[in-house]
Amino acid sequence: MVWRKNVKFLLALVLALLAGPAVADGTVQVSSRTFYVGEIPEVTRKDPDFLPLDRIDWIQDILDADPVMSRTVFHIFERRYDVRTEMAATDNSLVYGRYNVRLPDERAPEGFMAFATRLENPTIIRLVPKSALIPFSVICGYDRNLESIHFCTANSSYAYDRAIDLRSRLYLPGDYLENGDFFRDVARRMHEIAVCLDVTYSEKDDQLDLSQSCDKPQTS
Repeated sequence: MVWRKNVKFLLALVLALLAGPAVADGTVQVSSRTFYVGEIPEVTRKDPDFLPLDRIDWIQDILDADPVMSRTVFHIFERRYDVRTEMAATDNSLVYGRYNVRLPDERAPEGFMAFATRLENPTIIRLVPKSALIPFSVICGYDRNLESIHFCTANSSYAYDRAIDLRSRLYLPGDYLENGDFFRDVARRMHEIAVCLDVTYSEKDDQLDLSQSCDKPQTS
């Protein structure tokens, strides 16, 4: 159940905070935010701006039990530009980026727009929701024969620091055209999980209204 997963997150974070200074040994700084992960993956020690949550056993156990995130591989990392600039769309094209050709509506899930670099036989398409509380996009790539979608990734800028990218590689249960709700659920859960792990405190955070499933821990 959802509340049980949230309790596990909160319990782990409370125990970490009660541990006092030792919490620093289990935190990772990504851009302006500090995330508690307990065990720091070796790849993150070499590249502090990259936090692969699937390399952290206790977090992966929770994700495996999550009805949405169990079908994803979730990473948090710093990027050099705001994802929103890539996702700003007009009726005909993305304002920025190379996906500047609008595909017919039948090439997108309900409630989404689909864009590509070319109209005929695109190898990669970007899906952008027509409206969303949390801005995000989904990139899907075709297989070598251009007959079916081979992979998809969901991307969103973290609401508390737009320089941080939340990205999940998706394992789809079927046709991508039927997964619009799944894409939205992944975007929501990525933010909820990132908020749960975020132990940064800033007065500016209180001004944000981000839907989340657990209370944001605060440290001075």
